[in-house]
Amino acid sequence: MKNLLPIALLILASTSSYGAFNSDGNSNGSGYSGGYKTDIRNGGYNTDDSRDNYYADDIDDANSGAEAAPKVNNTSKPASSAPAAAITKVKEDNPVAVVPKSNPDAGKKIQKVTKGGVVTYSWASSDQLAQNEPDSEVEIIKVDNSGFSNGVTLLPTASTCRVENIGVNTANLVYYGSAMPFKDLAKMTAPWDADSPLDVDANGYIKSLGADKARTIITDDNWGRDANDKRYVVLYDGEGKLDFHLIKPKVIKSEPGRIEIELQYGRAGMLQTSTNPANYLRNIRIVPIENEQDYDKTITRKEYRDAWNGVGVMRYLNSQRTNNSTEVEWSDRQKGTTFGAKKGQSLEDIIQMSNEMNTSPWLLVPHLANDDYFRQMAIYVRDNLNPSLKVHIEYSNETWNFGFQQAQYLYQLSQKNGTSRQTEYGLRSKKLFDVWGEVFGGNDRLVRVIGTQLFYPWISEQIMKTPGLADSVDALAVGYYIGHEFSDDELIQKVVNMTDEEVFDHLHNVSLPAAEKVLTEQKAIAEQHNVKLIAYEAGQHLLVGHKWREDTQIVNRFVELNRSPKMYQLYLDMYKQWNDVGGELIVWFQTTYKPGKWGNWGLLENISQDPSSAPKFRAFKKILSDNGC
Repeated sequence: MKNLLPIALLILASTSSYGAFNSDGNSNGSGYSGGYKTDIRNGGYNTDDSRDNYYADDIDDANSGAEAAPKVNNTSKPASSAPAAAITKVKEDNPVAVVPKSNPDAGKKIQKVTKGGVVTYSWASSDQLAQNEPDSEVEIIKVDNSGFSNGVTLLPTASTCRVENIGVNTANLVYYGSAMPFKDLAKMTAPWDADSPLDVDANGYIKSLGADKARTIITDDNWGRDANDKRYVVLYDGEGKLDFHLIKPKVIKSEPGRIEIELQYGRAGMLQTSTNPANYLRNIRIVPIENEQDYDKTITRKEYRDAWNGVGVMRYLNSQRTNNSTEVEWSDRQKGTTFGAKKGQSLEDIIQMSNEMNTSPWLLVPHLANDDYFRQMAIYVRDNLNPSLKVHIEYSNETWNFGFQQAQYLYQLSQKNGTSRQTEYGLRSKKLFDVWGEVFGGNDRLVRVIGTQLFYPWISEQIMKTPGLADSVDALAVGYYIGHEFSDDELIQKVVNMTDEEVFDHLHNVSLPAAEKVLTEQKAIAEQHNVKLIAYEAGQHLLVGHKWREDTQIVNRFVELNRSPKMYQLYLDMYKQWNDVGGELIVWFQTTYKPGKWGNWGLLENISQDPSSAPKFRAFKKILSDNGC
């Protein structure tokens, strides 16, 4: 079912451990995927950015400008005589287009005409407005200059179209990542490292430096950087000396606070050899030279925005480093001012990205976070997220999965309190939802999510029995994966000699029917509690069992299968099944991922991949197109 927001030009200058469960919810390590204890979807590599990764060959991974015209029902229409820049936001209850206070168009009126499913905009004369034509609907929009509350602004990059029920999980933000959402490379670098402990401030900048050289990695170039994308400028405050190592960028010009460089291809590193403790080197940015003056106005790259245009929801599981998080206090979090990506992507950048891309963020809260963390996070989102966007909130991730510390934590808590892991998860989730509802003054902008294990509806039932929880939940979320049984030791060895046809016949004739059975059961539980059934992750689960990751033949075979044109139809069939069962929002896993021994999780292998060689991505875009974007 289509569920599209009104067209608006927004312009203002886990891997699943499918292990079998006993009646108490504990994994017995059997069943799907053999009860893995590592999160392969997040990439079982380089997760701690430890020093021995700096030189090892371990690079496995996972201008601003307005749209010319709105895109409606897969048809591009010019904005008639009204400049596209004048139409910035449409509210159904009280239509108003919002422009900057200085905009000369403030006070004018715009005519929105809907005819045959196609929307066009034009200036409306103050004394003679358009008359309704047969089978058309005319709406008059006043151009206001009120802006958004709390200083929230919509930037020139906001999408003109979005499908509410289609989402995607973001990739991990790391120097070896394949997504590269940001213009500023410093947002994905490794933290400073040296042979002896470093004296750093709360943001990870070095306050004093002895005889050691501190080092970091800027990028591994896994994101498919264009050959012309090589001129960058390193900007910084304070006094100190920066140099480069590994595949050294070429220094074009250097002066205090500013170094022009030309990136070579491959692993680029940066060194800090000195600093002034009284005015230490800080606030490092590494941005394309053409964006030197405006990199912070629109932080996302155009290529990234274009690839995911139309997506209604982005889930920031890997970006937030939710799994195994150690964050307790609000001050423990990754901040917008933190150097590098030690703890992933900051909330500040997530919210700005959401505003720029016109996507509702799906945020996860660390399992150890205290109540003040809940509250401060809610306040920041309330005050800074575009008020037309909703926010999905979820307490931690896959708390049923004993491969993660959050599951172990809740189990220990249940042992202490004489409850169950599911109850402890439900209680903490309810507290999260209550705090956010209080901060937001209600739940209209919230989608309160309970995560569960697809193949064990019993877990869903136990969670929803938590006292007082059922009335505080909006959605029951499952991980909708196909093909995890190929990690079975016997089947994984057979796949090398199976043809593509045989593998995909199995997926269609065995995997899809098995998934449909449990999806139907989960849908019934959701309906029983009057909540939506949604998918927090979805896609293929063809991965290499932990003891087969070094078998090149098997690894390559799974890569081949993920590149098979047949994967296109599998994703379309999954989406059809999801709709047939009655599922609503489906959030695919994930944007990009470099294929290899840790899996093949990306819709794209890197953000620059030719879509013609990316069957999963083409299916994803086809789904968006069929829904009007």
